[in-house]
Amino acid sequence: MKLTLLLCFAGILHASAGLFSQSALISLSVHDKSVKEVLKEVETMTEYRFLYNDDFLDLDRVVSLEVTDNQVADVLDMVLESAGVSYQLLDNNLVVITPADVQQTHRITGTITDSMTGETLPGVSVVVEGTTMGTATDEEGRYSLEVANENVILQVSYVGFLQERIPVDGRIVVDVQLTPDLRFLDEVVVVGYGSMRRSDMTGSVVSISEEDLRGSISTSLDMA
Repeated sequence: MKLTLLLCFAGILHASAGLFSQSALISLSVHDKSVKEVLKEVETMTEYRFLYNDDFLDLDRVVSLEVTDNQVADVLDMVLESAGVSYQLLDNNLVVITPADVQQTHRITGTITDSMTGETLPGVSVVVEGTTMGTATDEEGRYSLEVANENVILQVSYVGFLQERIPVDGRIVVDVQLTPDLRFLDEVVVVGYGSMRRSDMTGSVVSISEEDLRGSISTSLDMA
């Protein structure tokens, strides 16, 4: 019974400390101090503890700050924004600080179709412009891609279609209609019984020159 009461009491104290730490107001006056030094001052004034890797963060940047009775979260926003980093509050008042681009991921999904027929296109290449990050559409013409931010440009390309540059502009669903390349569609192939577009051919096509015909041994046109 005593052990149960003790554990309950300890849990209440832990919850109260966390709640107090998150809602506490602090006043801070710093001039030309590094971000790292400011974080140490915040630690002495609150229940927060900061976890970060010096090798990947620039916390030596000098800042000046004057705040009176501000919430800790607001103070952290002001201090860490200047250093180009992000933070996340975990259990036990532990604050993990990471580079800003680590947490700012943006997932884009969509479907690629033929603008003339409306049919979905499998195997279409979708690449983030200026990078090697990319993917290809599945059998149903769908793709999914994780990008660094919401303002990238997608390069969409497929054999027989014109390449497209698509600005994402913050969208999470980016459907694309590819336009057939007329240079491929309108290529005419002459066959034994007329002519037709290469895109309409269902069998294999072999081309021979006039010189080959003249050098062949044949007694009639159909044999040639």
